[in-house]
Amino acid sequence: MAQVTWSPLKEFNNYNISIIPRDSGIYRLSYKSTSDGKFYVFYIGKAEDLQERLSSHLRDTEPNLCIRKMLDSYQCAFRYALLASTSELDGVEAYLINYFKPSCNENVPQITPSKINIDNQ
Repeated sequence: MAQVTWSPLKEFNNYNISIIPRDSGIYRLSYKSTSDGKFYVFYIGKAEDLQERLSSHLRDTEPNLCIRKMLDSYQCAFRYALLASTSELDGVEAYLINYFKPSCNENVPQITPSKINIDNQ
């Protein structure tokens, strides 16, 4: 299992996105449940430029209607982990999608998952 360093859970807003690296990595979007106050993952993504990709989810042009609905309906947050090898992104994304089963991921990569540490939340 590969060990990555996850960022702290941060509120999903333009300011917090603007201070993250423009490097490649994996990220997860979470919403805060109104019933128990815990955060639950609703989307897993990968990017060659984390800052740009996360910013794109906040734009009105976000094509994933599920993500747009979650952002409009809940307090949302994100975490990310840098991955130096962009060739690992697909496998790590597949692993995290299989683990969390997020409601807004429309497709699961058809690739052998690459197991990494989760660091819950």
